[in-house]
Order: sequence, then structure tokens, then C-alpha cells
Amino acid sequence: MQLFSNCDQVDTVSAKDNLVVESTNMNKSPRVEFYLEIGDEAMGYFDEQRTKAKEIGLLKSEGKKYQRAKLRYNGDSIVIKLKLKGDLEDHWGGNRYSVRVKMAEEETMFGLSEFALQPPYTRNYMNEWLFHRMLRAEGVMSLDFRFVKVFINGKDLKYYNMEQYFSDDIFKTNKVERTVVVRFNEDEWAPLMLANVGAKRSLEVYHNAEVEVMNKNVVKKDPQRIKYFERATEILKKWRSDSISTSQAFDVEKMARFWAVSNIVNTGHANCWNNRRFYYNAQNDVIEPIGYDANPSDTVRRVFVKFPSLGYNCSDFFKDDDFARAFLIEMRRMSDPKYLDAFFKTNRDTINDMIDMIAENKSKYKFNESLIYYNQGVIREKLPKWEEEYFKEEERVE
Repeated sequence: MQLFSNCDQVDTVSAKDNLVVESTNMNKSPRVEFYLEIGDEAMGYFDEQRTKAKEIGLLKSEGKKYQRAKLRYNGDSIVIKLKLKGDLEDHWGGNRYSVRVKMAEEETMFGLSEFALQPPYTRNYMNEWLFHRMLRAEGVMSLDFRFVKVFINGKDLKYYNMEQYFSDDIFKTNKVERTVVVRFNEDEWAPLMLANVGAKRSLEVYHNAEVEVMNKNVVKKDPQRIKYFERATEILKKWRSDSISTSQAFDVEKMARFWAVSNIVNTGHANCWNNRRFYYNAQNDVIEPIGYDANPSDTVRRVFVKFPSLGYNCSDFFKDDDFARAFLIEMRRMSDPKYLDAFFKTNRDTINDMIDMIAENKSKYKFNESLIYYNQGVIREKLPKWEEEYFKEEERVE
């Protein structure tokens, strides 16, 4: 599948035009077809774990053990490991369910050694691709995200999203030095959410959560990467405890762009503490954001108050005035309608191709570009008041 293609035409709209891009050619052949072959014993295990998860509303870690399977693609049959993925029911509650694929050693698929296959609704169809593609255009780390057709034991499950995981190929995908990817441990988060204990308890868990490294079994064999992990942990813990500022802990420009894209696309989910993933830039000794699990909303939520209240503990980033100013500069640039005009023009062919794929799953699927333009308009309306607080009069943009 050709990603990031160019075209010559672009549709420029305002929110009231309510533009939607619809499927244009339902007869195109699938770009990629994956045939998963799962034996009776492994399938029995998956069915049992899904049944248990449905009883309590949560897929526990013991339900996520890898099983052997085969992946057939382009006439080749490859031995893989496969497991269920996703804490909550949207991933495993229906007739189609999410899995994580781990390729055999030295094997990759489109350069990926580990990836998720998920029903499109788990990432809100095209919206997740939009988030990652926009981040990549801004030079912010993102995941390889595409759509592939999936068959399980001969059953046509139509199109799934194929989402890169945090194995070492993520460094090659983003053309950065191989160091470490880290996150705050989220083991306690899902049970708390289901118990509906509220934001205060979630923040307590966040402030006590350990920093953990992704791809741990590989990292622990490399003394240099262990040092990277220790340094990344030190930075994040100091920042979380307010010992250092956002601009001391993070790459300010990239973090500002990450937050600006998050506002344009409305990705509150990606900004919750349990979904944050970070890259340690050893050369500059700073932390960088990585886009993950944005699940951008199809509706405009009232998140544009003073600064975005997207997810738990987001205000911590904006305690630093230097970072707040960097964020506002990026917001001013990205809220210009010409910014989206150029983005959609560059990606028009890819967008149309993906809509055709998704339409096999959801025949009346519509990708509402005007909603993104509307978000821009909300931001433009709020910006002057925000800028008054952080910039001198001669620095403001009229």
C-alpha cells in the first residue's frame, strides 16, 4: 500500500459546509491481505479468555499469553506468536477482536517485528491515521499505521488497522538513534477506571507509578541502554515531582507540536497519563513524545478552556511559561486554515484509498474533514486571550 502520496486537487471548506469525504470506488482490490491460521488449542484459549473477560469487563494479564500461529501473506507462510490485546471490551467483546503479532526472529512485515491488528472502530477508523500522519509531518515520533484485510481461519473479517508496537524497529521508522522508549506503569489503571473511583484516585496511581521500559528483554541485555533507561527514569520522575520544569525535561519544540496536533485533531485519549509513551533523546538529554492510542473523537468536546484539559494531569506540562509560549506559537501556526489545506492536499490520494477500505467494514462511513477545520476555528477564537497572558503586545500575532 502506498502511503503519503500526493495529488493535484484539494477541497477547501469551512465548518458550516459540513464537508465529508465518502467512498469513491468500492471495486478496488485489497492492497494487503493477511491470513491468520490459528490451531484449535490456541483458538480454544482465546475463546476462554474472552469469555472470562466479558464476565468482569476486563481482560487480565493472564488472558494475554502468546500462542503459536501462522501468518500467510503473498504466498509465504510465516510462523508467528499471537495474543489477545486490549484491556477493555471494545478490543475483544465482538465478533472481531484485537491481537498482537510477534514475528519470528529476523522476520518483519513492512519492516515491523511486532504490531497490533485491531478492528477499525477501536481507533476510530481514519482518525488515528490522521493523528500519526500529522505528527510525522511535524517531525514528532509516531507509529506506522495502515489498514490491511484480515482472514482468521478462512473467515473474512474485512479491514483491520495495523499499528506498530514499541519494538526496536520504531527507531528506524522514525529515523532516530536507538535508545529506549518508556512509559508510566499502568497496571492499576484499568481496574480503577472500571471501579469508577474518579480522577483523584487515578492521579494518586499516576504519581506512584514506576517508569518502565518498553521492549525490556532486549534492553536489559545492553549496558548502554540500561543507562539510557535510568537517565530517562530520572528525568521523568523529577519532572513529575516538579523538581525540574517541562522545558528542562522535554524537547520543547516537539512537545509543543505534539500538544498542538492533539488539539487540532481532538485526541484527549492520547494525553491521558496511561497512554503516554516517551523517547529518550541521548544526544540532547531530553524526553520526546511518541504518538499512541489517540482515538480522536468524532465530536467537538469543550476542551479549549484556557489550556487543553485533555486527560489526567495535563496541566503539569503548562506550569512552565516557556513551554506554554512555545505551545501557543505552534497553535497559531497550525490553526491557520492553509495548514490543513496543505495537509489534505498532500494526502488526498491516501485518504481516498483508506476510505474505500474502511467502507468494506462500514458501508456508510464518512470522514468529516470539516470537523478538523472547525477545531481550528475554535482555537483561533481562543488564541488572542491566551496570548495576552504570555506575550508582550509587540510579540502577538494579529
